[in-house]
Amino acid sequence: KRNRTQRILSMLLTLCMVLTLMMTCLVVLPTEVLAATNVAYLDAAGVEKTASTATEITASTNELTNGWYVVNGAVTRTETITVNGNVHLILADGCNLTVTGDERKAGINVNDANRLTIYDQAGHTGVMNITGDQGGAGIGSGYMESGGFITINGGIINATGGDGDYYNNSGAGIGDGGNSKGIKIIINGGEIIATGGGGDKGSWTGAGIGGDESDITITGG
Repeated sequence: KRNRTQRILSMLLTLCMVLTLMMTCLVVLPTEVLAATNVAYLDAAGVEKTASTATEITASTNELTNGWYVVNGAVTRTETITVNGNVHLILADGCNLTVTGDERKAGINVNDANRLTIYDQAGHTGVMNITGDQGGAGIGSGYMESGGFITINGGIINATGGDGDYYNNSGAGIGDGGNSKGIKIIINGGEIIATGGGGDKGSWTGAGIGGDESDITITGG
């Protein structure tokens, strides 16, 4: 009887150890982050260069933080992508990035001292379709946010600001969100269609490119 009890206890102990190990493995498994290496891009002068490593953007990407990113293939996201720090984004040939902002943010939110630089590749076929939520820019700041810094060196970019409501102004296609100011924009290349959001009652329609107290430099595209 004692031996039987010991065997049962041993089996239970072994089972507990196996379950504990399985739970530990589930907890520590990291979320996979895809990274591409030696990614070609064209700089502001149209000269081809290479980023040694670039993180691939997916539908679950919600933040871009200091460094290099690339869009490959078709990616659709229905929530804002926020830029934090100095971000470089490469549109690979044949890609299509579609983003719709949320919570009065821009589709790609760039505010305060944050910076976004967009590049394409030699075939010039990378596409972005970006739309802001109510009062947010397509690419730029959200509603009532100070503007950041945007540089576009290439890409086929369709950017639409979010509509205004009552006395809250709408967002720019590329630039400031409603009731915002101070965006800085440099465009060196690309095919760009930027459409401001529509007004409603006492609100203003958004700029195609720019906004209140904006600083815009266009040298090509």
